[in-house]
Amino acid sequence: MIGKMGYGAKIAAAVIIFFLSSMSVSYAGRDNLILKGIVRSLNSGSNVATIDVQSESCRGAQNFRFDSSAGLDTSMIGKSVTFKIDSSKCDNALTPKILKIISK
Repeated sequence: MIGKMGYGAKIAAAVIIFFLSSMSVSYAGRDNLILKGIVRSLNSGSNVATIDVQSESCRGAQNFRFDSSAGLDTSMIGKSVTFKIDSSKCDNALTPKILKIISK
């Protein structure tokens, strides 16, 4: 069928295929982990929280960046929280960002 298409139709088909394949690749890395852990410290100067993560995929003390929209405050130190990060994996070298506190 493609052999019988005109030159313009072939280019349009190639553009559509490229667009669709690039969309799936760009969304593939945008999964966000939801984790549970105990808040150990909050450094509001550097906006870094240390959380002792209990979730299997990210167990242990991890550092996370945060801003005021995340919903973290000093009253949460020592408490268990469920939270969403901007990464599909834990990597302390990248210091993932906390997007939202889901439950306290």
